[in-house]
Amino acid sequence: MAELAEAQRKTEERLNELAEAQRKTEERLNELAEAQRKTEEGLNKLIGVVRRIEKIVGGHSHTIGHTLEDKAILKLPKILKERYGFEVEGKLKRGFLENDKGEEEEMNLYGYAKKDGERYFIIGEGKSRFSKEDLKDFENKLKRFKGKGTQFPIIITYIFSSKKVEEEAKKKGINVFISYELEE
Repeated sequence: MAELAEAQRKTEERLNELAEAQRKTEERLNELAEAQRKTEEGLNKLIGVVRRIEKIVGGHSHTIGHTLEDKAILKLPKILKERYGFEVEGKLKRGFLENDKGEEEEMNLYGYAKKDGERYFIIGEGKSRFSKEDLKDFENKLKRFKGKGTQFPIIITYIFSSKKVEEEAKKKGINVFISYELEE
């Protein structure tokens, strides 16, 4: 009987130890859950900050792009006349224009010019840093505006993402203007 009583006491002791270990495990799980909640809260705040930064940077990027386009709109008529013999009709513009599919599309720079009795559709894209992806997008835009007449495509940029992108644009017959050329 004494042995059974001792075994019973040891079993109860062990059960108490297990219960204490279970309590500590539950405490630790609660601490981890609270830490997880705080981490998620912090992450959500960080996501909000990143979104605000993206909006600010996007706004700055648009401002830089629009400044570049504004300069081009003002200076290009003279440059086009001197370099290529174009006489711009009216003024070059930035805004929305209907493409060949009848959809309104944002245009960085567009207008018409004449040379040797032929009318040309001036179509330009301005980016602070012109990349390979930008070139592809511009080529697709040119296709969507084929119906506007003989195109004279223009890229205006501060810099290309690589020399290769600039060379590829020129090979495709796109006229390239680096920002400082608008200052001459």
